[in-house]
Amino acid sequence: MNKEGIMEDNRKGTWEDVTGECEVHWYSFSMGGYAEVQHSERSIAFLGPAVVVCKDPNYRVANGGGGLNHPGYMRVEHFIPEPEWVDVTDECVAEVHLRRVDLIHNGICVALMGHQVNTDCGTLAKDYRVTTIPPVHDTFSGFLK
Repeated sequence: MNKEGIMEDNRKGTWEDVTGECEVHWYSFSMGGYAEVQHSERSIAFLGPAVVVCKDPNYRVANGGGGLNHPGYMRVEHFIPEPEWVDVTDECVAEVHLRRVDLIHNGICVALMGHQVNTDCGTLAKDYRVTTIPPVHDTFSGFLK
């Protein structure tokens, strides 16, 4: 991930520290042993004479101090992608009222249009966004024929 918060495969999102959610499984054998660090049953890193980080683009491991041979501590971060928006305009229904038009999708009011467009329609509409706002006139008489 580069400084702008965009992954190499062009996904946008944020990194979340999941170190406290990780599990460590210890394995020993006659010459020593190693530990496997897992998050959500996914192998993230192996700790032995050196730290071996698994190549999963949704995880990164930061260590402190002594490099990969003596990490001191580890922080495991998980990439949380931004949601992808889907255009549902064609699935919306307009309900005409005396002084406004409600834009409805799956029974949820996502926008109120009158003299201004109001997209603050409560908690049910939190998963919606209006990206193109039509021209708003003093009256809708010519707009809604």
